[in-house]
Amino acid sequence: MSRSVEARHDPVARRLHWIVAIVLPMQFVLGCVAERASSRQIADAALAWHVQLGVVLLALTLMRLGWRLWRRIPTAVHVADPRQRIAARCVHGSLYVLLLALPAAGYVIVVWMGEDLRLLGLVDMPRVFTPPADDETGRAIAWYVHVYGAWFLVALIAMHVAAAAWHRRAKNSVSTSTVSGRRTRNVRARG
Repeated sequence: MSRSVEARHDPVARRLHWIVAIVLPMQFVLGCVAERASSRQIADAALAWHVQLGVVLLALTLMRLGWRLWRRIPTAVHVADPRQRIAARCVHGSLYVLLLALPAAGYVIVVWMGEDLRLLGLVDMPRVFTPPADDETGRAIAWYVHVYGAWFLVALIAMHVAAAAWHRRAKNSVSTSTVSGRRTRNVRARG
């Protein structure tokens, strides 16, 4: 098998990646609308969709992690610098940590608020704890983790996209995109 074929993620991993990449911006916008809407009705509707989509994103993240553990991930043959490989691992690891921590913090907030925990109108999610009536500290901590974690996730995604774009235009005459699965040629003039 050629190095370029080995460097590609398989179709399932690519599809899961792009589904999450499409859903995450919607989730972020719904969270912002839920926090800032002037109409209580719009805020409540956005929050309800935000919670539902959060559960979907958690399921997708668990699927991605399971798939990643089950299947061998491609080596970063296009990244020669070990510092870049370490940075890529740190960013990817942080992305996964946040994609797990944000729904967990969101769950704590929803339970604390006494909101409906019905998933897609079909299944009741269990309440694994009962918040104390006279102490909001846990909810405040969960809110800070959720909100600031979301902004940190946005920053990590921006770094991830920038690195992918940079690698796509790398100095090599032939580069391979591991997520799109397409082989591309760099057409910069040599001189």
